Amino acid sequence: MKVSCPERIFVQVKAIDRDLNYSDTAQVKFGVVPDPRDLQIAALENELEERNRELDAELQDARAMQMSLMPKSPPRIKGIDVAGICEPATEVGGDYFTYFWLDVEKTELAIVLMDVTGHGMRAAATTFFANGMLQSESRNSRFPGAIMEQMHRSLQETLPRRAFVAMSFARLIPIAKR
Repeated sequence: MKVSCPERIFVQVKAIDRDLNYSDTAQVKFGVVPDPRDLQIAALENELEERNRELDAELQDARAMQMSLMPKSPPRIKGIDVAGICEPATEVGGDYFTYFWLDVEKTELAIVLMDVTGHGMRAAATTFFANGMLQSESRNSRFPGAIMEQMHRSLQETLPRRAFVAMSFARLIPIAKR
């Protein structure tokens, strides 16, 4: 019969000789000595779990920030349907699209698609940077070529050598039906 305690194990045993005579029951006590590293391991596991929760929260914040760059609703243009959606493969990434009016009169619509090399936070950071440049440069010009040329110069001066931003920029000028 075995009785177990948190740190001790008691076992009752009987010995048998070669003539099959049983001895009296003896009780053997085993002590379990905890490994001092167990507490260390448990503390490290808790620390790792907490750090993972923090990183997950940061990634969710970054995802929310990235998704906030995307248009909330499509522009309303009579006779034309414009729509877009972006679903990054991971929490964050380098995919981006937007549309915005190039003029106050709302006669010229910009439609921009961007893809930044890589995945994760590095691509997302580059996307944030490129978005800021796009917003800034589009205030200075209404022409896609001029905007992209200035962005190209600035990105080339700023980004690491192996970072790339592929961008398509269309200017849509809806013509009213007569």
